[in-house]
Amino acid sequence: MTRFPTLFVLLLTTLVSPAYAPQATSQVRAVLFFSPSCPHCHTVISEGLPPLVERFGESLVIAAINTQSLEGQRLFRAAGDLYGIPPEQLGVPMLAVADRALVGSFDIPDQLPGIVEDGLASGGIPWPEIDGLVAALVASGVEVAEPPGVEELVAEEERVAAEDPLPAAEVEFEDPSAVSIPAPTQLATDDVELEDPSVAARGGPIVEPPGRVEVDAPVTPTDRVTAPELTEAETTLAIPDVDPRGAIMDLAGAESRTANLTPWQKFDQDRTGNSIALVVLIGMIISVLAVLVVVIRRSDAPHWPGWVVAVIIVTGLVVAAYLSYVEVTYAEAICGPVGDCNTVQQSSYARLFGILPIGVLGFYGYTVLGLGWLLRDRGPVRWNTILATALWLGALLGTFFSIYLTVLEPFVIGATCMWCITSAVLMTLLLWASTPAAVDAWRKPARI
Repeated sequence: MTRFPTLFVLLLTTLVSPAYAPQATSQVRAVLFFSPSCPHCHTVISEGLPPLVERFGESLVIAAINTQSLEGQRLFRAAGDLYGIPPEQLGVPMLAVADRALVGSFDIPDQLPGIVEDGLASGGIPWPEIDGLVAALVASGVEVAEPPGVEELVAEEERVAAEDPLPAAEVEFEDPSAVSIPAPTQLATDDVELEDPSVAARGGPIVEPPGRVEVDAPVTPTDRVTAPELTEAETTLAIPDVDPRGAIMDLAGAESRTANLTPWQKFDQDRTGNSIALVVLIGMIISVLAVLVVVIRRSDAPHWPGWVVAVIIVTGLVVAAYLSYVEVTYAEAICGPVGDCNTVQQSSYARLFGILPIGVLGFYGYTVLGLGWLLRDRGPVRWNTILATALWLGALLGTFFSIYLTVLEPFVIGATCMWCITSAVLMTLLLWASTPAAVDAWRKPARI
């Protein structure tokens, strides 16, 4: 009567033991393909993924693969085949997890948390079924190879025997019905010395030179002669053609690879968008220099029509409001065919001092300039000189700040936001529009 309670207690202990609890060892495994010369990859590795790794701890395992290595390229193409992505559309950063491929610095940090939560709830997610991935992970030390089972050993022996049989002329038997000895490597004639030729003919032992394996048992048709040391070319294990140890690493190793990019390497990531930013940057610098010359010389400059200035300010407010919405709500921006707005908006430079979104700052700036313009044209005459000077200084400060941001995009962030470029152009136009009134105000004393 006491045996049943004892068995019940043992069974209950086994079920609740951490060593056997599946939820304690469940993990989500993912692969991040990156390029050391990709600033978007650096953004994901240094800013997007660390909070997730800290949040999920050991439950989230991410292996980073360098696509600039030969083995990394092979695995990257294999991932494209698995997820049905044409080679011309493959791009980094790309995170392969389960049956999904997340591409870009926006989708990876945005969608990965939900995938990890669902995967842990269902017992974990294994490595993606990318051809050759597991073998490469084992060779690089990320994973430990499982000992082969009986079926795997039999299949391996049959494969070796079929691929590399020993010619029948190498071993002779007294019985004509005897078959040749299959071996994974072919032994040269001078590699085996027989003590007595008649011994071999009778199926006696084969004595190899010093350093080789001695076979004391009589040789039968099913015996196998194997050299103890095989060259790399003779190895039949599924080891990748290229050493993956330099291709596969953890996130810390990937971050160190992407940290020291030159400005021109970052510029090269989006030549079209960054080239447009460079042209706009040169135009803004020339405009600032030209405006300063006009102000210093107090040269005559044509006044801009009021409706043109109103259109510029309203357009600037719309652009700044949209950027504010994207930065505050972390929504995906509509970028268009040129540039990568989302990479810019997700960078650390999208917030002033890490607190105030740049879009919100721009919205306040256009609002103040617009109100100042209305007061200058509609307000008391005695305010004209002060307001004209304040508007010109505000537009000049805004243009300088726009120059700073435009330098960051192609040469530091490595991506260009066309919304930001539009705002920079509008601010430069406001600088030109405010210059004639400022020059006129400085030519005559202020009215009080």
